Amino acid sequence: MSNSRTNTPLPFVSIVVPVFNAGPYLDQALSSLTGQTYGNLEIICLNDGSTDDSLAIMERHGAEDGRIRIIDKTNEGYGATCNRGIDEARGDWIGILEPDDWLLPGTIEAMVSAAEEAARAAGDPNAAATAPAAPDLVKTPYWRVLLPDAPEQALAHCYYKGTAAPANAAALAGGWLAQGSPAIASCPSLMEYHPSIWSALYRADFLREHGIRFLPIPGAGWADNPFLVETMAAARSIVYLDTPFYCYREETPAHFEETIRRQPTLVFDRWHDGADVLERHPDLDDRVVQAHYHRGFNNRDKAAAVLGDTSPLVQSETARMFGRMKADLVLDDPALSPAQKTLFARTIGRPDYHPTLADKLAFKGRALRQRLHNVRTVGIQGARAIARLH
Repeated sequence: MSNSRTNTPLPFVSIVVPVFNAGPYLDQALSSLTGQTYGNLEIICLNDGSTDDSLAIMERHGAEDGRIRIIDKTNEGYGATCNRGIDEARGDWIGILEPDDWLLPGTIEAMVSAAEEAARAAGDPNAAATAPAAPDLVKTPYWRVLLPDAPEQALAHCYYKGTAAPANAAALAGGWLAQGSPAIASCPSLMEYHPSIWSALYRADFLREHGIRFLPIPGAGWADNPFLVETMAAARSIVYLDTPFYCYREETPAHFEETIRRQPTLVFDRWHDGADVLERHPDLDDRVVQAHYHRGFNNRDKAAAVLGDTSPLVQSETARMFGRMKADLVLDDPALSPAQKTLFARTIGRPDYHPTLADKLAFKGRALRQRLHNVRTVGIQGARAIARLH
């Protein structure tokens, strides 16, 4: 297949679908792939030892569409399963679809077109999305499916929807191209919140050149967190399209609480994995480091809401995490609340620290802008739904 405008071969895209007991949702996920307007792709379905009817669903879809490849294996967990999919992938670009989510029509076509446009913007007017000038990854916002499959289900934009183009970015149709060492330094909000590694396409050679893989953590294990940091720390060019395509069934508060009670150090362990990555990139811009700190604070606060601020485990894990943070990057950060800064200062032995009025006003102003952003993008009801979940 070739691009009719440039007469260059269309990039081949591999979509990895790691599956474990996803029977109730898998039909929707696979149908959203086989129904894509972009046809030059393979769909790699990996059955990770499911005990429900997931394999039968995959086989039925595979019989109907020859682009589906099925790998049936023993259970290894999300990270190892995604790695197997990456190793099996034959595409120029690699994406991930979790089996309980789905893509809107036109997703892959739009993202590949953006990669081709970015390659031309980088200097070669005839470049295709497989050319050396191609970006390392294409990123989009996503739809948050709040309280999924419940009567109260609602769609909300993710937090970075509407992210303004960095000052040095090249404008693209519906988005922009950021370049740098790394590119994320000019757009750190893309790694500040939920990892959302699946609302992206990754250039296959980029992953191979940098040896980027998932940690083979048992079970689900939040293996997407360090993968996010790995890819963002290494990428020298990022395309951002400000259109949500990926529909993500968001974890309910009850399920999150269950996870934290079962694995109380999970949020801290994965933050440390990301911090390990940052330490391998000591020249990263401070804004990138602060973005990782934000995710640490936010997840710490969520864990404390479940286990209690006075829990010895929460206190010891908080101290361990804060011990790896640079004090000036925390205390001078307007994105962190006065309460978060005070907790940090007290934990690291800085009882003399007290947030100033300017600190408080800066944080309140930022929080107000985020609430207004939520209202603009999802309306008052959607903004209220987000507030109930946080």
